[in-house]
Amino acid sequence: AAMAARTATADEPVARERLTRETARDGLTRLAVGSGVGFLAGALIGGVGGRLAMLLLRVTSDSSLIGMTTDDGFRTGSFTTDTFFLLAVTAIGGAGLGAAYVAVRRWLPRGHRPAVAAVVLGAIGGAAIIDPEGLDFTVLDPLWLAVAMFIALPAAFGAALARGVERLIPWASDRGPSTFGLLVPLLPIVLFPVMAILVGLVALAWAALRRWPAAGRLWWSAPITVGGRAVGIGATVLAAIVLAQDVAEIL
Repeated sequence: AAMAARTATADEPVARERLTRETARDGLTRLAVGSGVGFLAGALIGGVGGRLAMLLLRVTSDSSLIGMTTDDGFRTGSFTTDTFFLLAVTAIGGAGLGAAYVAVRRWLPRGHRPAVAAVVLGAIGGAAIIDPEGLDFTVLDPLWLAVAMFIALPAAFGAALARGVERLIPWASDRGPSTFGLLVPLLPIVLFPVMAILVGLVALAWAALRRWPAAGRLWWSAPITVGGRAVGIGATVLAAIVLAQDVAEIL
């Protein structure tokens, strides 16, 4: 019965139940799914996709740019150990974003979460990456291609992350994986102290919501939901404005 209840409420898990072994496993399952999907999406889209984007821009740009150091510290046209560093950074960052997505996914409209995540991360990620004064967006050619790819990459990551998490959470909840199996996807986060602390705080907050049902009811209340969505919309709009200004300056 407990398993059936957990599966039926996959979108809004046992929010008003006290902290038990069953609810703790439910939360750990969700966190592991988010971290694991984010890790893979970050490595493949951010890491491999990012290097392929730079390779394409190297091919379309003047050959004199080969060997120059990009804004992120990577040499154009060269495959070095820095590539492995990029893969590690994007994978670990993706794992952290995956855990964060699990925490805020209830604020996103059910059925449209991949599209919303793509828009949000495309705007915020694009604004963070694109720099009108940076090498990547001043000398590489064509500039429109550089801009398009570095908006598309974080947007694609957001869509892949949301789609993967939404599909795997019900599956993982039904299967009830072992504790060891749940902890493995969380290992990359633990290797980075700052990220480990942030995820640990999220886990403690989740436990507190179930330890004190009144706090859980407040967290799942309409005002908190509306407030969370308002913050997300505001951050996305602000990022989109900054991104539009940067793109206008570049092009």
